[in-house]
Amino acid sequence: MNPGPFSTERIRRIFLRIDEHAERSTRFQQIMAWLLLVLGLTVWTAAQTALVALPLWSRVLPFELDDILPYLLRTQQVEECPLQNCPALNDLREQILVPSPDPEVARERAYAAILFRITILSCPSFCWG
Repeated sequence: MNPGPFSTERIRRIFLRIDEHAERSTRFQQIMAWLLLVLGLTVWTAAQTALVALPLWSRVLPFELDDILPYLLRTQQVEECPLQNCPALNDLREQILVPSPDPEVARERAYAAILFRITILSCPSFCWG
C-alpha cells in the first residue's frame, strides 16, 4: 500500500532533513529567520489593514462627520460672501481685532485674532470644488 505524498511518516522525514540541514548550515538558519520575519510582518500588516479597512468600507456615513462640518460651513460662507467683506465678517473683525486695556482680554483676543485670520480670512481654496 502506497502511503501517498502527505503521509505523516513522509512529512516527518522531510522535517528531519530540514532540521539536519539547519544544524549544519548557518546560512540556512539566517534564511529561515528572515523568512519567518517577513512572514510575521506580512501577517501583521494584513491583520492591521483588515481591522482598519473593513469598517471603513462598510460605513454608511462619510468619514469623520464632525470633521466635515467646518468645510460645509466654510463653503456656505464663501458662496454667500466671496469677497469676505460682508457685514457679519466685518462685525467679527471689529470685535476681535480691537485692542483691550485688560491684559487677560487682550491675550484672549490675540488668540482669537490668530484663529480668525487662519480660519476666516485664509484662502478658501478647499471650498471651491
